[in-house]
Amino acid sequence: RSLSAEQSVNFGPQPEVLEAWEMLSDGRCAGRLEGRAVWLSVALAGKLESDPRSSPGYIEAVGGKVYELGTPAASSAGSGKLAEPATPAATWGLSNPIAGG
Repeated sequence: RSLSAEQSVNFGPQPEVLEAWEMLSDGRCAGRLEGRAVWLSVALAGKLESDPRSSPGYIEAVGGKVYELGTPAASSAGSGKLAEPATPAATWGLSNPIAGG
């Protein structure tokens, strides 16, 4: 028997992985999904208790979809960071998108 069967744990599908991601000052997260540039309005960010990284490992976008955070964007200038979209989509108001990073 599996652990989930023993504990009656429900879970969804494995989340899509957001690569080359970075948290923006307005509470959104920019990154790449399957090679496409995306900008997501973040409702929640967190990580598994066993994850040794100080940064979040997962985000929940406004609307409820969960994304796993893969490799972050390189931090040096001119390293392929994503630019802000020319016409950003409506950004949802967030009271405290990520407390303490």
